[in-house]
Amino acid sequence: MGSDEVLAVTLPIKEWVLIDGTLDNLAAVAVIDDPSLAERARIVRSIGWDQVPDWPGAGEDMAGWPPEGQDCTVSMSRSLWELVLKGLTDAIPINQSLAEAEQLPPEERKVHIDAASQSLLVSARLRTALQ
Repeated sequence: MGSDEVLAVTLPIKEWVLIDGTLDNLAAVAVIDDPSLAERARIVRSIGWDQVPDWPGAGEDMAGWPPEGQDCTVSMSRSLWELVLKGLTDAIPINQSLAEAEQLPPEERKVHIDAASQSLLVSARLRTALQ
């Protein structure tokens, strides 16, 4: 199986929102040290925006979005899915560390606890889908 092989993965839209945010953070951090990585992360996000049904446009209200229980299917190359998997996996210890940061308010720490556990869950499912 080559890195150019196109794979279609079906997942809850809520999980794609996590992927989108994770890759947004990855691109923001990589833009100075690794511009090509930042560009690949932006490409993945753009693919998602094009393929996820009813993705809100720039400036649109995100209230009530994503729809609860709705799935999406995203198709892209294996190498881009591997980038998603790496981004999710790399985000887990970062979120765990922020969850333990006593200087953060409890509600913000909970956001990072939830993000770490969701990243772990989604990365495990994605790893299975890529086998």
